[in-house]
Amino acid sequence: MGSIDFWGIRMKKNYLIITGIIVIILVVIACSWKSLWAIKYYPDRNYELISWIDCVYIDGLTYTKNVATSTVNESEIDKEIGIVKFELYDSIHYSGYKMKDWDATFLNVNTKLFTIKNDIHSIAALVDGIYYKYTI
Repeated sequence: MGSIDFWGIRMKKNYLIITGIIVIILVVIACSWKSLWAIKYYPDRNYELISWIDCVYIDGLTYTKNVATSTVNESEIDKEIGIVKFELYDSIHYSGYKMKDWDATFLNVNTKLFTIKNDIHSIAALVDGIYYKYTI
């Protein structure tokens, strides 16, 4: 059987083919590691890629951040109603999760939430000194 020169090392063709197959298998395993991790920790659920929207869930209502009217002036802020207790992004990996009160998709835990004067359908979240509006 013939041999070939590979990086200055003469190798038999069979060894080169076997080495190539092993490298391909290792790359496939490395790329699918996160899926394998999800199967280990969530064996009864399929690991899914979730498209999150920026929202907060309070008292059975989902408040969603509207990019067009995203900020609120401090003069419009009324009273504090609570804080975010759980951040879903990077914590939940299956779409069957049911949001609980005070869950938020992107707001950090302990983010303060406020009512907005003269707007019963919206709340505000204080992030880095800026009030962001979330609407039902």
